[in-house]
Amino acid sequence: MDNVQLNISKKNLSEIPKIQKRAVCKSLELYEKESSGRNEAIVVAYRSGGFTLAEIGEYHSLHYSTVSRIIHIEMQK
Repeated sequence: MDNVQLNISKKNLSEIPKIQKRAVCKSLELYEKESSGRNEAIVVAYRSGGFTLAEIGEYHSLHYSTVSRIIHIEMQK
């Protein structure tokens, strides 16, 4: 373990892909509880970068194209 940490500390961390640096996102259920409505929950979950349109749609029982439209409309406001 110490050898791994030593090797990591010597490398340039800017070469690590963004997705590996991203913090773990919340669950879709938590986004829903923290939001004032379904559409807001969808937008916040999408912006987290942790979910695809299909995953968000499946959770909310919507087609991914409907999720895409909701996000587009909400971001225009």
